[in-house]
Amino acid sequence: ASRSWPELESLDLDGAFLGQEDNGLELLSRLDVFPRLRSLRLGGARRIFARPDLLFGARSFRRLEELSL
Repeated sequence: ASRSWPELESLDLDGAFLGQEDNGLELLSRLDVFPRLRSLRLGGARRIFARPDLLFGARSFRRLEELSL
């Protein structure tokens, strides 16, 4: 997630292994690299609420039409 992905509208991380907990939190903090993101599925990423500000504070979060936890 180090570069912009302007074409990505849906991101499904349900069941994905993101490595250490900090890696998943880092990805969430960079949601702005997905400017057209409308659907986000996190499913198995239960630790996001350790830092909810990273997800809910991202500008891209406000554009989501679907969020699956």
